[in-house]
Amino acid sequence: MITVLRAERITSSVPKGLSCWRAELCESVQVPRRRRRAAYSYIVEVDSSVVLQLVAALRECATHVGRGVVGQPLDDLSVRVLALAGTAKGTLKPSQAAAELEVAFPSITRHVRVLQERELISIAPDKDDGRSYAISLTEAGATALREYRDNLITRLKPAVASWSADDMVTLTKQLTRLADDLTTSNADARTARTPLWPTE
Repeated sequence: MITVLRAERITSSVPKGLSCWRAELCESVQVPRRRRRAAYSYIVEVDSSVVLQLVAALRECATHVGRGVVGQPLDDLSVRVLALAGTAKGTLKPSQAAAELEVAFPSITRHVRVLQERELISIAPDKDDGRSYAISLTEAGATALREYRDNLITRLKPAVASWSADDMVTLTKQLTRLADDLTTSNADARTARTPLWPTE
């Protein structure tokens, strides 16, 4: 058993914007040497101003992404439906799309109808449920989805042209981590993320 004896605020060697406390620990029972932990545990508190800076940066990035899709023939929900259909490879049901994308079922059916009229998707009777149908991505749909992604890349790529590969990987991992943690902490208002690139 390990018991906390005291805690003190750390003011040195702490990144700007963070508050850090050090708790000194004591082993109250004998523990094998190979299993003993460090004598200190650190509790990090994020400064509110840092959170606000992060929100502002994310909002500005979202604005630029939004400008990158202005004038494109596909809206956001249509893109996500096409991406899901491409990943599901002919097995996507409208009810599954509504649940995955967290939108009302009627909204999905309207988008499916429009996408079908534009021949970006095709539908076929569901073998397991005669009342439903399966959505498949057509060749035209795959082309439209690829063009949508290419337009985004063309707009955003110059902004990160000077970034190293490591910087890009780190940013992607941290933003993905943030999105996952936001999903966890806001389970009642979870925002599903659909990859723009189908996963194999």
